[in-house]
Amino acid sequence: MDGKGRYILILIVISSLFITVGFPKIVLWMSWEGEDWFEKVADSFEKNTGVEVEVVYVPNIWKKLSMSLRGGGDLPDVCLVKNENLESIERYIDLPSLDELGLDKRSFHENILKAFTVDGKVKAVPFYADVQIAYLNVDVFKKLGMNLPNDSWNFEEFVEILKKIKQKDEGITPTTMGLFSPYFFFGLQAGIGSGVSSDGVKVDTEENVKLIELLKKLHDEGLIMNITKKRPIMVKMFIKKELAILPHGSFLIRKFEEKKVNFTIRVLPKPWKGVVDPKGFVVFKNDENVRKFISFLLSNSEDFMDDYRKIPALKNVKLKNKYMSTLLKAVENGVVQPSSVEFEEYWDVMGSTLELAITGKMDPMEALKMAQSYIEGGR
Repeated sequence: MDGKGRYILILIVISSLFITVGFPKIVLWMSWEGEDWFEKVADSFEKNTGVEVEVVYVPNIWKKLSMSLRGGGDLPDVCLVKNENLESIERYIDLPSLDELGLDKRSFHENILKAFTVDGKVKAVPFYADVQIAYLNVDVFKKLGMNLPNDSWNFEEFVEILKKIKQKDEGITPTTMGLFSPYFFFGLQAGIGSGVSSDGVKVDTEENVKLIELLKKLHDEGLIMNITKKRPIMVKMFIKKELAILPHGSFLIRKFEEKKVNFTIRVLPKPWKGVVDPKGFVVFKNDENVRKFISFLLSNSEDFMDDYRKIPALKNVKLKNKYMSTLLKAVENGVVQPSSVEFEEYWDVMGSTLELAITGKMDPMEALKMAQSYIEGGR
């Protein structure tokens, strides 16, 4: 074979290797906010390292991921998930720990870090969190001639404020809440009721009966409007200055800013605990390129946290967000959505339980005992 023939043969071999092996590539599945930011960071990482990152936006990321896990389908190298999905993922695959990914646990906020802990090991890379807070409509309070509460307010003061709002203007809704929502009740139960711990949940307690009776009373008196699963209505009322106080997730901050609403935020009135909703990266392919990419994402996350008003899991992220000190307090005082089979059952059953009890269709303790039986049956 002459020199030209050997050269052509070498080219064919090299080409076939690239076809078989391919260029280095990382596949990232993500959801919720920030697709443009992820694309931008992926492009920057490729320019710096030569490693391509394919960012795939998945609207219902847990549905797609769980189907792949159950059916043996293709998995991404990295996937952004809620902490509540972590234990379910671990049923199918042993995820690398934070230590195995070469990251220092001390760099992360403890309350977010522990949300991704399974059997004593941190099994995801914490990225950010949202948290329940109280939005106060400043224009409504000004119109009513009322002072804004401070972050040290308690639930009794909260109720008195609701009463004053109703007395001053029947046309303004004091507050709204998803009274049949496990998402709301979980934080109320953790602070005002009882039975929430890292070991599990117990709902059939006298404290929880009293909590349900209190919520029913406040609803019947017109102090709380119940708008379960109708977030757009609550948001629209707040924007139109028809609603004074809106307890909800911190992800709404950006929307209210865009709508130029005159608002401020507070930690939920004590002892009500805001539910912390953390997101983090699970790693299905623990190699050097993936570890570098994760570190690159974290080190370039300031813009994401600022733009989307997120609470960074990393301690050293410097932000211009004026709400951050309040959000961090809310996380410190909050309660994390646990990751366990038992709590999956809790989310499934508590909506109907609360509806039966608060509407008076079933005795509260009877409804809670029914829920407890369902929860324990799922263990």
